[in-house]
Amino acid sequence: MIWLMFSCAQEEDIYAYLGEDIYVDTSVHSNILREFSFFGTDEDGFAYGFDLDGRVSPDGEEESCGHGDLESPDGVVGIDNQLAKIWTLIEPVAGSIAQDLLQGSINEGRVLLALEIVGADSLEQSSDVNLRIFTAQGDPDIGTLGVIAPNQTFSINTQADFVEVEGVSINNGRVQVGPIDFGMPLDILELQTTLNIKKGSFDFMIHEDGTFHGYMGGAISVSEFLTDIKNTDAAEEAALVEALFINNADMGFESGDCDLFSLAFSFSGTSAFIVRTNNME
Repeated sequence: MIWLMFSCAQEEDIYAYLGEDIYVDTSVHSNILREFSFFGTDEDGFAYGFDLDGRVSPDGEEESCGHGDLESPDGVVGIDNQLAKIWTLIEPVAGSIAQDLLQGSINEGRVLLALEIVGADSLEQSSDVNLRIFTAQGDPDIGTLGVIAPNQTFSINTQADFVEVEGVSINNGRVQVGPIDFGMPLDILELQTTLNIKKGSFDFMIHEDGTFHGYMGGAISVSEFLTDIKNTDAAEEAALVEALFINNADMGFESGDCDLFSLAFSFSGTSAFIVRTNNME
């Protein structure tokens, strides 16, 4: 593992070179997402998430295949987060196991999603910055808290999607972005695939120490997801969850059926350095 530390004194040359054609752009603020958390509805039936379709769907509505929207604890209506609804059922049976498996895949470097803020004058207040979302590669060291330690070096997985969103604002340290499509790696036991998130959104805070914390969400195509996992070594597991996803799809209504399943996760990220080469686009 290569550890890098840079100071503000190096700002006259924003590229800290590691060798021929290899550098870290220290004008970019990078985070590796080191924790994802599933959550259900709270005791009052509220849940965080996003209004992905711009509509408030009541229970029984045909266009949402009978699955009404939620309301957030902050009073936001129209929240599309079907995962939160069924997580209340899943958690007592397999919730802790799923959470531990996901955390293990992150700590082992098999699920590394990176966020980058580009062009910010301040991480407290800036306008017209860019947000990059991509899969990273690396062999992370784990800190005393049991998660990825800060300020480690990773590279970009050039075989995966790389998304850059322009015209983003930072307001009092808060970033809100969407809708966008992006890929999220998933590597748990025999299941190795990418969740293709549609109508995706991010809502997170940038803290004084440079860490991120917030929510991400969107919708996945049930037919696409089930086809993908049936073609992996997780085919038996796919058969177990097939009905769960089909029966709870709540968006993408066509010809009497919904094919999109809405979801949201909470996440936290820690500062990192991303290695680049001069021939990268």
